[in-house]
Amino acid sequence: MIRILYAIGSARNRRTLTILLALLGISSAALAAGLVSIALFLDALFGGAAGQTMTFLIWTGVAFAVYAASDWLIEVIAQNVGNEYIQRIHELLANRAVELPLGFFETDRSGQLGVTVSTGAVFAANAPGMMLRPILNGGVSAALASVFLVLVDWRIGVLAAIVSIVTVVAFRILFARARAAEQVKAEHEERTAAQVYEFAQVQPVLRAAGPDSIGERAVREAMREQLLVLQRTQASGHAVLSRLSSIIMLGTVVVHAAATGLLLAGQLAPGMFVGLIVLVFMLAKLATQAVPFGEGLQMAHNTLDEVQKVLDAEALPEPAAPASPEGYGIEFDDVTFGYRPSTPVVRGVSFRVGPGTTTALVGPSGSGKSTLVKLAARFYDVDGGAVRIGGVDVRELGSRHVLDSLAMVFQDVYLFEDTLYENIRLGRLDATRDEVLRAAELAGVTEIAEQLPLGFETVISEGGQSLSGGQRQRVSIARALLKDAPIVLLDEATSSLDIDNEHLILKGLEELAAQRTTIVIAHRLHTIIGADQIVVLSPEGELEAVGTHEELLESSDRYRGFWVEKAEATGWRIAHDSDALDG
Repeated sequence: MIRILYAIGSARNRRTLTILLALLGISSAALAAGLVSIALFLDALFGGAAGQTMTFLIWTGVAFAVYAASDWLIEVIAQNVGNEYIQRIHELLANRAVELPLGFFETDRSGQLGVTVSTGAVFAANAPGMMLRPILNGGVSAALASVFLVLVDWRIGVLAAIVSIVTVVAFRILFARARAAEQVKAEHEERTAAQVYEFAQVQPVLRAAGPDSIGERAVREAMREQLLVLQRTQASGHAVLSRLSSIIMLGTVVVHAAATGLLLAGQLAPGMFVGLIVLVFMLAKLATQAVPFGEGLQMAHNTLDEVQKVLDAEALPEPAAPASPEGYGIEFDDVTFGYRPSTPVVRGVSFRVGPGTTTALVGPSGSGKSTLVKLAARFYDVDGGAVRIGGVDVRELGSRHVLDSLAMVFQDVYLFEDTLYENIRLGRLDATRDEVLRAAELAGVTEIAEQLPLGFETVISEGGQSLSGGQRQRVSIARALLKDAPIVLLDEATSSLDIDNEHLILKGLEELAAQRTTIVIAHRLHTIIGADQIVVLSPEGELEAVGTHEELLESSDRYRGFWVEKAEATGWRIAHDSDALDG
């Protein structure tokens, strides 16, 4: 943990942390010296050396005065260290977040990153002052006391050292197991939270299905599993504490028994025996009090590991001198890609989207439609082949140039806690008010504004939860219209809209795509009939056919099958009783 704090800290952070650690060392050494002085004081008091009692009493007072003073300074400096490192972690993660490819945040890392930035950063930054202090007090005191015990009687010293070593080894082993259990618990909590969130979102469907629906059963099962995992994790944590406490207690008994044996054998003076008994008892108490903080220290270490993973995450290579495209046609040249190298999602896909034309991607779920769109936006780099814009490989253009050339509307839309107007203006911050309102009109957002209490100046809740899914989608389309980029990527842009809204949006999208290179994904096949070309993908992510709507109806069995299914779904209706009787 300390190594990571030094690695991520600024020069000022490292200086302050060094001062804190030095004070922690002084504090722990002073505490150990005070405890040893007490033992020597008791030896002098009960051993008949009355002349030395005052000397040891003074040393005890000095040691504890140094301990109290350094401990007070630790309290003050620890707060500064914590605040500085919280700011530093936030700064590092924020700077790194804008450097990492967008694909980095698509594997549930955003949730973990949010926890790390909030509670995790606070916990980890304050760990040296909050959790390292009691552990050092116990550890340093035990180490120095063991040296003292060796000087008193090597047998007791060696025995105390063995107890300390066994405690440390058991500590590491048991907390490693507890850490694994915590990771399993965190994974279950994340899955359960996702299911509960989904359960809340689809309440209308679940209520229509009645009690004990498959959705309710899935959530109940997830919560049962989480409860079992939580119980196992808590049991594991309690087991760590109880086992370590038992080891410390047993070690204390063994050392006391050995000291008693030496006393009875006449090999240990009665005064030193009393001093040793008190010293070992206080050391055991310090060690027992330090044990629970070990779990907190491990949690802080886990958080810093997550910070380090983000900082060490590989960013996409960027060209030293970005090239310039010749036009804005898009070419997929023998593209192969998988989110895991051993499992390709798209395989050897080649097709071209001419400048100013619209290409629709069609295929079953999992065929790689969204993946191809993300590759065009350079969320990821291909494993094989190339994606080119204007005849130039996107890797030579650089991520910034690629993203500046694109306007994107994806399925998931996020709105910020700001006015409706500012959420649209996010598409192009230098846009005039007339341009913003024009984009809103084309996307059908003007209707939304008219229903809000303050119109475009109404503050939208974080995530856009105060708007429906279709309304959020329209705001996203307005952003794309406002950006006025030469390339448009649409992934299920009308998926959350009803028929009336969809018709309204399609008019705006038609105007948007008229003079731009457009790639569109849509399960509602009627929205892509007018595309200049349609690319059909197989379930394996391979290119199966390319052509216009009419051409594919003749040449592609899969495409024709999609339309047969659509026709059957469109013609489906609920029969009335009279229809059944007529039949």
